[in-house]
Amino acid sequence: MYACKDGVAAKELPSWAIDAVQNNLPALQPHNFTASEQSFWKAADVWQTLCNTVREARRSDLQSEVNEITIDAAVKKGGPLKLPVHRRDLPQDVQIRLNRMEEEAAEDYVAMGMDPVLDFQALLSAGSRLDRIKHLRYMVARERRRLEAKESLRGVFDGSGEDQLPG
Repeated sequence: MYACKDGVAAKELPSWAIDAVQNNLPALQPHNFTASEQSFWKAADVWQTLCNTVREARRSDLQSEVNEITIDAAVKKGGPLKLPVHRRDLPQDVQIRLNRMEEEAAEDYVAMGMDPVLDFQALLSAGSRLDRIKHLRYMVARERRRLEAKESLRGVFDGSGEDQLPG
């Protein structure tokens, strides 16, 4: 999913995150999930690392955009640029825009279903090894379905997909 530089998953990550995933995370095979308790937890650790990487990549992108808007608004105020720029010193409309961006980013992230904490708490509290395997399988499958749906939509809207709407 995330190992292919040309895949839809990689398009969601900045280049540093793609490189981190490709160079540091081993590819998972079905036996990694079921061979032994130790191999299961190694696979779960790889998935949790990926979830953390995705979270940090999104956070980094958002912070870059917030910083850009913040500095641009501070410069537009005129006069010498007072660093650090505090949000409370920005025009109200910019503060509202930044707050909305952060709220939307948080909602989008939660909707992804790649929380590196809550889902893994569920793994730890699962009643049996089989329940843990099923839950981890569900987490990976959920992300695969999300990425496949996104790729299908991208194909429809950019005209490169097979499932184009009739014109």
